[in-house]
Amino acid sequence: AILKASAKQLRAARAVQSETGILSGELPLLPIQQRVFKAQHKQAQHYNQSVLLSLSKKVTAEDLQEIVPMLSTQHDALRLQYQEEEGETSVLQRYGSKGGSLEIEAVSSRQAIADLCEGYQASLDIAKGPLARFVWIQTPESESDNRLFITVHHLGIDGVSWRILLEDFSTLLSQRAKGEPLSLEPKQSSYRQWGAQLLRYAASAALLLSERSYWAEVLRAVKALPQDRDYKRGTPYREVHQHTEVLSQAQTRDLLGPVHRAYGTEINDLLLSALSLTLLEWIGGDGVVIGLEGHGREDLFEDIDTSRTLGWFTSLYPVALQVIPGADIGQQIITTKESLRDIPHKGIGYGLLRYLAADKSVHAAMEAPFDAIVFNYLGEFDG
Repeated sequence: AILKASAKQLRAARAVQSETGILSGELPLLPIQQRVFKAQHKQAQHYNQSVLLSLSKKVTAEDLQEIVPMLSTQHDALRLQYQEEEGETSVLQRYGSKGGSLEIEAVSSRQAIADLCEGYQASLDIAKGPLARFVWIQTPESESDNRLFITVHHLGIDGVSWRILLEDFSTLLSQRAKGEPLSLEPKQSSYRQWGAQLLRYAASAALLLSERSYWAEVLRAVKALPQDRDYKRGTPYREVHQHTEVLSQAQTRDLLGPVHRAYGTEINDLLLSALSLTLLEWIGGDGVVIGLEGHGREDLFEDIDTSRTLGWFTSLYPVALQVIPGADIGQQIITTKESLRDIPHKGIGYGLLRYLAADKSVHAAMEAPFDAIVFNYLGEFDG
């Protein structure tokens, strides 16, 4: 007989570590967090992610004043705090007491909304809290909806976490509208438990033996990208520009579905094949190393379940993209697909060796600057 079980049923069948209640105390920094602190950004407080939601005017301040504290109770990462240890270069991460309380504002124009959001983004304090702000913005009567602005410092949230947070907010809002008791699913494994398991794994001989030589070989292929001019100072945000390309509905539909039948590909196989051809047309040669971001929530430990856990889990690792001279596009796709499948554990081991390995000489061996270009496919958000 063929047995079928949902992911939730499978998780329930195994003994999963969890931490309930409102968490306190210290927890280890993940590799992606350590990377940010080592970079020593001048405007570290402003490194946040935000959303601006439209809310029916039927939703009241009383509704939100009950819902928002529940989100901070459910998701301990919204209360994280950071402090540099005196006389040390390391940073201490701990659970604090300040969660995301509700702020109430009234505006008269859309520009006022933008200015308000900018001000709250700048108000985040990673040392004293809060790490998150929830702002209910009451709009003029001429507007059909009010707004809810949520901003969270990147140290406590990532793309997957936003989906979890907004799903929980939607659940509570629906329960409130129906007059039902407010409740969320029980907490699963905490961000602290995930970090503790990563530390143990990073100290294991198994990781060193299986992955150190792989990452060393990739890093040996790193080479500097061409520059139009010598530029050594930091880049302020005002000098950063964005370029956007929009695909048609037909192109998007093909890219997400039918085109993968030919070679059994996933979307990253195609996007990175195209990027490889484009980059090497510019810089020459037959290969280039770039940074690749992943969600970082890899299935490494049977007793850990982070499917409903907030935090910054992202993994960043070097990927060697190769172009076969004279090959057709089909051969290029196959080459890219095979190289991506060869990456052990979807790249999470690189950050563990670079930042968490017990042998400090391993850290230095993983230092090559590979991230002048970073690729990140965020997935589908409107399904």
